[in-house]
Amino acid sequence: ASTVTVPQSLQYNQARNGYIFRPGATATASDGSSRAVFEGFFLPLRGFGLAPFYQPAPTGTGSSPAQFGISVTRQP
Repeated sequence: ASTVTVPQSLQYNQARNGYIFRPGATATASDGSSRAVFEGFFLPLRGFGLAPFYQPAPTGTGSSPAQFGISVTRQP
């Protein structure tokens, strides 16, 4: 397992109230390498520990499809 961290920017109430938007970017990881941060939209469902998300297909990749799913927060 990798312990490399990658900084990300999050914008709250973007697209619609309650949504979190992560803009696509290139970031420098903690090991000095360059990593892609893919654009994504998240809608946290407070009190449920769930967040449906949507990531558009990255531009210029040709083979990477859009993704959607549900992120689950693990409770202690």
